[in-house]
Parts: sequence; C-alpha cells; structure tokens
Amino acid sequence: PFEVLDTLASNSTSYVDSYPHTDTTTYTFRVKAFNSFFESDYSNLASVITLLSFLPAPTDLTASLNSTIINHIQLNWHDNSTEELGFIVERKIGDSLIAIPFTLIDSVETNIISYEDSTTEDSTTYTYRIRAFNHLFVSDYSNLYQITTSNIADIISTKVDLGIPKDYALEQNYPNPFNPSTSIRFALPANAKVTLKLYNALGQEAANILDMDLGAGIHETIFNASNLSSGVYFYMLKVQGQNGSNFTSTKRMILMK
Repeated sequence: PFEVLDTLASNSTSYVDSYPHTDTTTYTFRVKAFNSFFESDYSNLASVITLLSFLPAPTDLTASLNSTIINHIQLNWHDNSTEELGFIVERKIGDSLIAIPFTLIDSVETNIISYEDSTTEDSTTYTYRIRAFNHLFVSDYSNLYQITTSNIADIISTKVDLGIPKDYALEQNYPNPFNPSTSIRFALPANAKVTLKLYNALGQEAANILDMDLGAGIHETIFNASNLSSGVYFYMLKVQGQNGSNFTSTKRMILMK
C-alpha cells in the first residue's frame, strides 16, 4: 500500500522526499489535490531507483595452507554486497604490526569469495586484506589475516642410504606424541608413485604430506604440523610401484601442543 508522506500548500508543484531510503531500492510516488470539499483523482505514477551510497566491506577473511600443493595459500571471505564488480587482494610480508606497506597482488570478479596465492616463499609470514569495488566506490578493508608458510626442507622426502628393502613398509612416526614436527620413514622395494596423507579423527584430510615419484630405497620425511590443532591423526601411505605392485598402510600419530 501507498502511505502519505506529506501535504503541501496550494500552488506547490514540487516536493523533496528527505525520509531515510534504502540503497538500490525502487520507490513509486503519486499525488492528488484536495480542498475543503473534494479530493481529486490520483496523478500518474512516477518511480525512481535510489543509488548506492556506500559499498560494504568483505568480512571473515581467513587463510590456510593448501592441503595438496605445498605453500599455496587459500584465502576465503564473506561477501556482504550484491553491488560489487569484484574484490582486490592485497598482501604484505610480515605480521600486521610490521610497518611494511601492502601491495596489490590480484583482483577477482564479482561474487567470487576465494583466492589461491601461489606466489609465496618458503618459511615466510604473510598478512592479507581484501576490499570490494565497483564503478562508484571502493569499500573499507576486511579484517587482516596472518599466516606462515612451511619450510619445504621439513616436508620433502629424503632418501636414507640403507640399501634396497625387500618389502614395502611404513614405520611409526618418531617422536610420537610430537610438537610440532615428526619424522615418518617408509620403505620402497621398487620405484613408485607415492602419496602420504594425513587425516583427522573424523576421517577428513588434514594435509597432503607427499605426492611424488620416488626411487627404491628407505625414505624419510619430516612433517611440520604447526598449522594443525592438537589431537589424534592418522597418516596413510599409498604406493603404486612401477613394477605393478601396490601397497597401502595407515598408522596413528598424536600431536600435543
């Protein structure tokens, strides 16, 4: 239904609607005349769409290390508007307290609420922020989020010179319990495609520790769990040997911080 906004004196032919209005909303108006005895019919209808007065900032920015690609950082945030053309992704090296300026690293299109940063360095702390933009406005920044990449030397498998084993084997990690790093050793009697994944107690993948081709021998990898919370985890080794053999083994580890 229409509602009465105001009345004007005789011979008035214009009116400014100064009531609070919602952005990007259609309002429709009509007018009629009156005197002491009569009210006229209504005028034609006139509609107007209000403009956007500001652009809400994205919120709830988070960052995490990609579980399948070493040191790729996955950003996610919440989109609070339907009026943006896209988002600007900014980053600086160091934590939020370091007086180093942010730099623009990329932008994404409207309604995209994630971004993967593949231009990171080993063992480096990064701080991120996001803001939205359109033809008229640039929003305030989101919250800041800080994350540190892993030391690749700690997670890449190394070959231990103990000869060629006769059978596949996955040893218990050592130390166990551990904080934050632990060593995992396994044996390959043949050249093979190797994946070593970590799962939480719910069976959800928590980290992709290894995914590579390795030669026959005893291999050892140092896994750094500094980005994980305390708890019980399971590490699973899957091997596809170039000689057609296959091997799967799972063991439990405990992270105590």
